[in-house]
Amino acid sequence: MANTSGQESFVDMFRWLGRELRLPQVEVDRIIDFNRKSLEALEQSARTAARGATAVALRQREMVQEVLDEFAALARNPMLPATPRAFISMQADLAWKFFDMAARNTTEMAGMIGKSGEDSLKILRKRMHEGLQEIRDSYERRR
Repeated sequence: MANTSGQESFVDMFRWLGRELRLPQVEVDRIIDFNRKSLEALEQSARTAARGATAVALRQREMVQEVLDEFAALARNPMLPATPRAFISMQADLAWKFFDMAARNTTEMAGMIGKSGEDSLKILRKRMHEGLQEIRDSYERRR
């Protein structure tokens, strides 16, 4: 498995653990080879989840910046209404605007997080089905 990220793969980590525990190299390699596809699926799932978390964090930052920009725009234009009724109406409009913004942002975040988790689980679910099929095929060959 090519390691393009500069980080160790799960397979490399298991090999390292086998060497550190001074397990017989042949046995560690057999275990790794036997479970390679599962380890690779686990690694791919973890990377997918990490990409999703990064995307969520970046979008949250953008959302906070949008809110701060709105506040800054209000601060630059401090036009106060002439009557108390108009002032209360303006405050209600602002409260509604920020509530609406928060609701949209929360909905978007929930969607992003859900998609990231779903994508990550899809990878593991696919590998589980493949693994079960491999077991069935192995059983059928033995019969």
